[in-house]
Amino acid sequence: SICLALMAAPAGATSSNGGGNLRLSAQVPVICKLSYQSEVSQVGSSFRLGQIKQYCNSPSGFAVSVDYSPGSLRNTSLRIGDVAVLLDGSGHAELFRRDGPQIRVLDVSAIPGSSGFDADQLQFHIEPI
Repeated sequence: SICLALMAAPAGATSSNGGGNLRLSAQVPVICKLSYQSEVSQVGSSFRLGQIKQYCNSPSGFAVSVDYSPGSLRNTSLRIGDVAVLLDGSGHAELFRRDGPQIRVLDVSAIPGSSGFDADQLQFHIEPI
């Protein structure tokens, strides 16, 4: 929201410099958004899964995580940009944290564990810190 406050002298008041006071302030809400564009293709033993578009204006940073079916994807290596995380089958993993605001597009790929891709979806999340 934007707040504009004008402080003027009351009617009939005089000022030696003919001026007044002006105070302007703005408040920008913290917004973190993440969208995932699926585009699956195999590249050797790895699978390209698409791209994540992230936007977060939080001055203190943000965290990106993924949810999947518990008991699945055990020992799958999930790569988001330059970060690789080995999934443990718990159904949730924090992928990375960043300090400060950021806008980026990141490639998503995976090397499946011994069970292959035994989950039908990945849900990515972004949260301000």
